[in-house]
Formats: sequence, C-alpha cells, structure tokens
Amino acid sequence: MLIDTHCHLTNEFFQDIDKIIENAKNNGVKRYISASDSVLSARETILLGQKYEDVYIALGIHPENCFDSLEEMTKILEENWNNPKLVAIGEIGLDYYYGKENKQRQIEVFEYQLSLAEKYKLPVVVHSREATLDTINSIKKYNVKGVMHCFSGSLETARELINMGFFIGVGGVTTFKNSKIDQIIKDIPLEKIVLETDAPFLTPDPYRKFKNEPKYIRIIAEYLAEESKKGFYGAIVDDVVQGGKRTAQVNVSITNKNTVSVVIANGEDAVWVEFGAGVYHNGASGSSPHPKGGELGFTIGGYGKGKG
Repeated sequence: MLIDTHCHLTNEFFQDIDKIIENAKNNGVKRYISASDSVLSARETILLGQKYEDVYIALGIHPENCFDSLEEMTKILEENWNNPKLVAIGEIGLDYYYGKENKQRQIEVFEYQLSLAEKYKLPVVVHSREATLDTINSIKKYNVKGVMHCFSGSLETARELINMGFFIGVGGVTTFKNSKIDQIIKDIPLEKIVLETDAPFLTPDPYRKFKNEPKYIRIIAEYLAEESKKGFYGAIVDDVVQGGKRTAQVNVSITNKNTVSVVIANGEDAVWVEFGAGVYHNGASGSSPHPKGGELGFTIGGYGKGKG
C-alpha cells in the first residue's frame, strides 16, 4: 500500500474523483492528503474528507490566491479544528515566479497562516518557488513544523529546513531528465523524506503527457529506489523486493489528532516519525508516547506496522 502525501482532488482538476481514487487503489494507494489552495477549494476539500474514508485534508491559501479572504479562511479553520481529517495547514507559502509584484501581500498571508498553525498546533505544508530566503525567514518567526512541498532547493537548504523540523517533499520532478533532486536527496536522511504526486500537476516520467494522479506515487518511489539505492521513500506498506530480496517496508499512517506518522522498517531497524507532533522514535520494536495522551506503536517481526 502507498500514501500520497500531497495532491489536489477537487472538481476543479478532476471530473470523476471516484474514478481517480479507484485508479489509485488499483495501484496500491491506501491514503491521500488533499491540500486546498483557496477559500473555495478549502470548502470542497472538507467535503472530500467527509465523503472518502481514506482522504485526509490540509486547508490553506496558496500564494497565487493571496487576495482570498483571510477572515474566511480563519473561520473555516476554526470550524474544523475538531475535524479528525484535518492534518495540516496548506498549501501555503511564497511564489515569486508568477507573483513577485504581490510579494508583500504574499508574505503577509503566509505569515498569518503560519501564526494560525502555531496557534492550533498544526503542521504546515509549504510551497516555495524562487523565494527560498524569504520563506525560511518567515518560518523562523513561528514555532511550526511541517513539509517543504515539492522541494527543489540545494542540499544546504534541505539541511537547514530539516534542522528547523521540516520534512522534504519529493515528487514527480525528480524523474525529469534535467532534475538534480535525486542527487541531492541521496544525502538527506531517509526518515526526513516524504513522497507526493502534487496531482494533477508534475506527472512523473514516462507519463508526462497524462494528467497526474495519485496512482503515480509508485512510479516516483520506484525511481528513487533505483537511483538512490536507499529503498523506497516515504510511503510504502507492502514489502519492497529488489533483485528477489526483500529490502524494506514503509508504513505511513495518520493517527490521533492532527498527526501524520511514518514507520520505516529497513532491515533490522525501524524509525517512527510523527510529522506535526515532533516525536521521533528509533528502534527495532516498541512504542512512542503521543504528546496528547495516546500511544503509537509498531513491531517489525515481519516488518513495521503502525497503529491507527
């Protein structure tokens, strides 16, 4: 099984969402985090989470929609604080490639949403394009953690983000002919990487002529496994077999309140990462106390299995 940690499953992009989810399930995809990019898509994303058992949600205003109402988004977040499907604030951030003329407004909207994430103790899903320095400077003003979505920066930037409590989101771009991301992530700790499609955008090779879907998450994982020789990243819960040898298993689950947990079993070792709660557990078997009172555990006799 697989999880797509970042996609956009609204009707703006897909006319038959039932079919998209069916396609994904037929390719071993178990769960999805669908991110909003505007007030309008946030409302629809909430409905998606209600309709589909395996769809979890992130709510936020993308920099391209920075003139959306912050008051409306605040109201939506307040109304959904107890929504068990809400796992992050996102997709938020800065984009100077298309909207540099709105730079100050983007920063204001981004930092306002970072403040909400800090207030509600939610992780953030951050978009940053040609705005690395401003993005990092804004994040540093708040006590937040999360994922740097569709990472395209340097190894130095990745390490700085990891030190700030962030995971590195890797998607279809890494399969592109001129991409160097696969070379960079070889030097990033395995437990700090999560996989995402960003569907309907950035379809991985060799399917770039098609609209991206969560079903392509396996293509990204297989490519990275081959290129990096580190095993599958971020999202597998079935056995990984290479050259006839079982090499790794990854289990991503969403457990308790607003926590995305990742179990990675590779050989005799396992790591448990809770994105959002900030708990890190490393060992062959055991459990990790949840800061809000629950318990998260895993065993790896035959490999890692998360509860929840």
